[in-house]
Amino acid sequence: MVFRGLLGRPVGLLTLADLQMTVDHYPFPKSAAFAVRAVRPAIKWAAQPGRKYLPAEFTNLSTSVAVERRRRVLAHDELAALLPVLRASSRPYAAALRFMLLTLARRQEVAQARWRDVNLETRTWTILATKNGEKHVVPLSRQALELLRSRLTTGSVASPDPNAPVFATSKGAPLGDWDHETKVVHRASNTASWTRHDLRRTGATMLGEMGELPDIIEAALNHVSIRSPLAATYNRSRYRPQVAAALQRLADALDGIEAGTANVVPLWAGSLE
Repeated sequence: MVFRGLLGRPVGLLTLADLQMTVDHYPFPKSAAFAVRAVRPAIKWAAQPGRKYLPAEFTNLSTSVAVERRRRVLAHDELAALLPVLRASSRPYAAALRFMLLTLARRQEVAQARWRDVNLETRTWTILATKNGEKHVVPLSRQALELLRSRLTTGSVASPDPNAPVFATSKGAPLGDWDHETKVVHRASNTASWTRHDLRRTGATMLGEMGELPDIIEAALNHVSIRSPLAATYNRSRYRPQVAAALQRLADALDGIEAGTANVVPLWAGSLE
């Protein structure tokens, strides 16, 4: 642990120089950079004017290692190998991974999905806890609806427990062992080196390659930075029909890849996050 040597020191006696020298002299720069990213939210919280548990200067803790932005997307042949495995698997993690592809949602958003947030009649899934703090209403494609209906124990649209997670273990517990389960899927599909977020990036990149407008893709991803301020402030909900059409196109394209009949432009490295 990067800051192990400082754990015995009272916080009130620590200085920014203590932390910075620890980071600068740690023999593994990438590990030190990760440690800085991990503690920075706690430092900002503790240094807020209403608290002042730490001096404001502590927020200047830095690292010389630049964060490398992942740009990994799954190629056509990788998706062709992966999609049948996700569909055939009875493991809840496989269903959740496929749902991520169909909705462009983040892993944690899918893991925290509850049946109360799903409306099968209006074909929507509402995400209340989002990264940007803005409620996100996801239009559900035909394939996403079919996947959700398959998660119902009755096999119909009968009402499940509203508070129950949509994706859960056989004992009803929330999904948590993502790294292990992703490796299981890696092995089963003979694919490697992709993460859950790479699925979201892959779906967004596919939409871009199919000619979808950037504003629509940004709205589908629930990014705050839709290109025009007017769109970001007023038009997010008005994009929903276009987002619904885009996600249906994506789902159909994924079905085509799985069936081996899709004519999709090869994915490129300059993808959307």
